[in-house]
Amino acid sequence: MGEDIEMATDGFFGALARFIKNTEDEKDDQLLTSLKSELSKMEAVCSGSGWFATDDISYLDCELAPKLHIMATAVPHFKSAPIDLEGFPKLQEYIKFVFASDAFKTTCDYTAETVLWGWEGARKQ
Repeated sequence: MGEDIEMATDGFFGALARFIKNTEDEKDDQLLTSLKSELSKMEAVCSGSGWFATDDISYLDCELAPKLHIMATAVPHFKSAPIDLEGFPKLQEYIKFVFASDAFKTTCDYTAETVLWGWEGARKQ
């Protein structure tokens, strides 16, 4: 896995967590801008067809899939709308691909309720 690919994905979860955990509406725009900046970095290196950056599933896919699941589950719940991915066509394709994969379906055994329960607790800290 190339260093540029790892660097492009490093800041995603931190930005996502800060956005989800934020309870001060006036900070949401700034935090969303930061999150979209991280998504832009990912868009730049994402293959857009199949696994994130390789022909086969890699550890990076195993790291990203649950984080994207959290984004898809927690953001609409806590922020009342999903993140608009219109400007991220390769990420949109990747998310569809990975969520439909057997690898994801057979290993993602935590429900939306579990995700929301965990982030509800994190938002209170």
